[in-house]
Amino acid sequence: MLEKIGFTVLGIVLSIVVYMFKRRIEGKPEVEALDKRKQLLDINKQLNEQGLTIEDLNKLEAILTGKAESIIKHTQEIEKNTQSLIEKEQGEFLSQAELNIRADSNLKVAKAQLEQIVNELTFKIDEIEREKLMQSQKAWESYSVEQAEAASISYRGGSIYPLIYLSELESLYSRACS
Repeated sequence: MLEKIGFTVLGIVLSIVVYMFKRRIEGKPEVEALDKRKQLLDINKQLNEQGLTIEDLNKLEAILTGKAESIIKHTQEIEKNTQSLIEKEQGEFLSQAELNIRADSNLKVAKAQLEQIVNELTFKIDEIEREKLMQSQKAWESYSVEQAEAASISYRGGSIYPLIYLSELESLYSRACS
């Protein structure tokens, strides 16, 4: 009989210990929930300080999502318009000169696309902004030439130099279009 009471008391004590241990382990989700609520309160406070509403955030999200979709669409157009440098025509191998010609052609396409974008922008902005845009465009073009030269300098004098130089320039122009 004393054994039964001892086992019962031991069972109760073990149950209490297991329950307390389990509660301690489960405390982590409570802390995470509190942290999440604290972050939400901080965001709400910042929104109130800046005079923004949830609708404003939704509009911003729509604008950013639209821009992202536009960038993806534009990138696909660029890829469609540029010809693969290593794509074979009628099963023939391409010479270095042919690769260089293709790289030059791809650069011309990318330049034309950027020029079109800049021209469209110039009609949408006032005179002062237009001048600043043109100045920054000239500075960017100088930078892109220097960057292409830096990327291809170790190939200078070799037959692959034009390919590396033109491909780097095309890459910079394509990124600028995006």
